[in-house]
Amino acid sequence: MSDYPKIVYSKCIGNFFNYKAMDLIRYAGKWRENIFPYEGSYYDLPSKFVESMELVQNLLMEQQSEKEKKMESFKRK
Repeated sequence: MSDYPKIVYSKCIGNFFNYKAMDLIRYAGKWRENIFPYEGSYYDLPSKFVESMELVQNLLMEQQSEKEKKMESFKRK
C-alpha cells in the first residue's frame, strides 16, 4: 500500500482544470534537476511552492507505481 495520500474525487476532475496547476506539473521535471524559479537555494523557496512541488511529485510517483502494477499483472497473464 502506498504511503502517499489518495485524492478522492466526487466530481469529474476535468471540472478542476487549472492552468496554474498544469504549470506546476510541467515544472516537476525542472524541480527534480534542482532548477528553481526563484533566486537562492531550496531553503529560500516559498513554502507553498515547495508544498505544491512535493504534492505533484507524490502524485507522479503514485501514477508511475500504478502503471508498474498494471504492467506486472499484464505480464502474469
